[in-house]
Amino acid sequence: PTLPYGTWPSPFSAEQVVTAGSRPTQIWADGGVTWWSETRPAEGGREQIVRLDPGGIPRDLLPDGFNARTRVHEYGGAAYTVDRGTVYFANFADQRVYRQRPGEPPEAITAEGSFYADFRVDRTRGRLVGVREDHSRPGEPVTERDPGRQRGVWVVSSRTLEDRSPSTPACPDEAKLPSSVPPEATSPRG
Repeated sequence: PTLPYGTWPSPFSAEQVVTAGSRPTQIWADGGVTWWSETRPAEGGREQIVRLDPGGIPRDLLPDGFNARTRVHEYGGAAYTVDRGTVYFANFADQRVYRQRPGEPPEAITAEGSFYADFRVDRTRGRLVGVREDHSRPGEPVTERDPGRQRGVWVVSSRTLEDRSPSTPACPDEAKLPSSVPPEATSPRG
């Protein structure tokens, strides 16, 4: 018998279709390692950052409670970048930027109140740049302009790229990136 449109039986449930809908996005290559973001429907739509080890084994990066998604412009943007194995990402719950070094837990490197996205590591100037939206005031959010730079691009980090000792607390508005760039190359106006 012919059934009306949309009423035929299916071998797949709606849950099966949704949970099978994960696909890699935001793909990066860093030092011979491939990284990507992957939606996890079974985890409430959480975005996990995955790395493909040189042996071909995919490994999840973010611990439970972290979700690499951003709400910049309310539709999101690129929520992470990776540089020399260190990942910088926007966490969906608080929209703060976190740094996660290899083998370490995520560390917040920005204060609350702004949303960030579309990160790039600027090794020459020793900084992490991205789009910043201010959500600290009532009303519409403002895509801020960092003085002396193009609209919407914000320096998340403008410090030297040397590693901080574990006893030094993270600055709430800036991050240090691991490297050996001399301090004179890190001028905010560089």
